[in-house]
Amino acid sequence: MRFAVLCAVCLSVAACSEPPRGGQKGTPFEELTLNNLVKWPDGREYVTVVGRGYPEDGQTDQAARRNSARDGAALAAQEKMIGELKRLAPKDKIRELLRQVEVAKTDYTYDDICSMTLRLPKELLEERKQVWTDER
Repeated sequence: MRFAVLCAVCLSVAACSEPPRGGQKGTPFEELTLNNLVKWPDGREYVTVVGRGYPEDGQTDQAARRNSARDGAALAAQEKMIGELKRLAPKDKIRELLRQVEVAKTDYTYDDICSMTLRLPKELLEERKQVWTDER
């Protein structure tokens, strides 16, 4: 009995205390920008967006549900990427950049909802910006 009470007290103290802090320091939410928001494991930086798609109602075949969800996720992610690129590039150059976008990840949940991550390397965006300014 005493052992059970002691374990319960230790667990409650551990749950209420702060987690240990590692050597890495996070970025405060107020200071998040496109420059420090996304860094991928390969060390490169990307402009990244995530789109979600949902299966059509009434479909029972899993492949059909996933296909419709994937199509919706791709459309949503492309719309978000266009929104990001409107802030970063001239309006007449967005189509050119969209052709360079990569599908980084596609995930499905247990109920066939799809999340698609699109990314555009920032170094490519900077190169294209340099070319555009040189053309003027």
